[in-house]
Amino acid sequence: MEFWGTISLYIHIIAGTLTLLAGPVAIFYNGDNTKLHKVWGKIFLWSMGIVTTTAIIGFIQHPTHVFYQFLGGLSLIVIFNLYKAIRAIQFRKKLSVSNLDKFVFYLTGIVAFLFTGMASYGFIFKNGGAVYILLMVFGLALFLDLRVLARLIKNESTTAKNWFKQHISGMLAAFTASTTAFMVNVDTGLPWYLAWFGPAIIIQPLLFYFFKKYRLNDKPAKEKGIPTAVVD
Repeated sequence: MEFWGTISLYIHIIAGTLTLLAGPVAIFYNGDNTKLHKVWGKIFLWSMGIVTTTAIIGFIQHPTHVFYQFLGGLSLIVIFNLYKAIRAIQFRKKLSVSNLDKFVFYLTGIVAFLFTGMASYGFIFKNGGAVYILLMVFGLALFLDLRVLARLIKNESTTAKNWFKQHISGMLAAFTASTTAFMVNVDTGLPWYLAWFGPAIIIQPLLFYFFKKYRLNDKPAKEKGIPTAVVD
């Protein structure tokens, strides 16, 4: 059992390293070099799949440990955002909501509720701490995300622009969660608050940059700014 645990750990580390390499390339070549974006985006996607699977295995092995609960929950956030990003591309072409979409939607709502519940418990009975702050932030973010997705899915006239925004936000959120887990697990010598909150502070503002770059907050008449090669 210990042998397989060690193997799982090394696989997790290798895949995690690939996500840190592939993520920035896919992010910054999302419109300037679409072929490169797609190749590195797929590397990031499959590497994240391995990372989240091994993290969930770790949670199964240590279900009562708060830190592993956090990593397990973080993995679910990554899975949800990757799923959302992929489906956003497919919805752009043809909006066809499946039963799996509904299942993922409600499962994510349950996870968001559990995150905020665990955070509230930690604040009330455990004197708080960084892990509980992050759980609350991620839980509230998931609730907001679900609200947006519900509105988009119900509206069959949703534009390509809105789905492109969901693709960008999903991928950036997944990369932020992955980077946060890396910073928390590795002793970088940084103060704890930078390790825990630095990735979100640095990465998430890129949303505003890309929304402005592709004029995603403009009126539909300016939707021609979307790099269709990326989302086709």
